[in-house]
Amino acid sequence: MTLSPERARQVLDDRARALAVPVQRESPAGERVDALTFQLSCERFAIETRCVREVVPLQKITPLPRTADFVAGIINLRGDLIPVFDLRRLLGLAADASGIPSHIIVVGEGQAEFGMTVDELPRVGGISIGTLTAVADPGTGDSRPWLRGVTGDAVMVIEGSALIADHRLFLE
Repeated sequence: MTLSPERARQVLDDRARALAVPVQRESPAGERVDALTFQLSCERFAIETRCVREVVPLQKITPLPRTADFVAGIINLRGDLIPVFDLRRLLGLAADASGIPSHIIVVGEGQAEFGMTVDELPRVGGISIGTLTAVADPGTGDSRPWLRGVTGDAVMVIEGSALIADHRLFLE
């Protein structure tokens, strides 16, 4: 069976329209979560507030020798030593001149596990989980395994539990 050029064009256009529809994660459309939105370099991210223990102004970070390049060091937070990570480096984001860390978001489940530097004062707001677009596999397999999806206004939502459980963020 041979298609006419007009019919072939119509079939291709129909396929293109079907493929252009964003993939939605399976989640109740009305489900909303409170999330902390922050910026790294020129990209915006959010993490559910249930995984955030506190946000502190940037303080002196003591470097740790012989650690991965994304390990910024440790801080003393009211007597507890908390490792701090530079997610820019872990995600492969370029550091820009305007992206100077200003705060540390301390995350954990039940207790403070680690901190991550962010470029601007974080804000809390609601995110509709049912409207997230799935994140395409970046192909590296290790840079963004804990991204839950992207909002319509290009905020990448981090799955807090997956981030906290990432073996690369455990220091021995």
